[in-house]
Amino acid sequence: MAETINRPVIKNEDVEMGKLTDADVKEAEKLMEFTGEIVPNANKDYGLSRRAFHKELKKVMEVADVIVQVLDARDPEGCRSEEIETEATNEGKLIINLINKVDLVPHTNVR
Repeated sequence: MAETINRPVIKNEDVEMGKLTDADVKEAEKLMEFTGEIVPNANKDYGLSRRAFHKELKKVMEVADVIVQVLDARDPEGCRSEEIETEATNEGKLIINLINKVDLVPHTNVR
């Protein structure tokens, strides 16, 4: 038998005027978790996700022969990852810096 949840009736004017109680917000969050609209404890898992990302990045870099960094032409130095470049250089990997969105940069700056 499917689980039923009593859906709270939340009106836009209640949200705008701050009339929702903590219980209303918790009930709405519970409903959104149930329907998959939000991920529970998403903020708490940020550190774990970041560690998992770096673990996967390390695995990929170990098996790759070439590292391609896609850099935004508007701020290529801000997009570069010196950490990845250093590690790739230490492992003897070839690094290719690919400039993207060059059409958004003034023509005089491209040369």
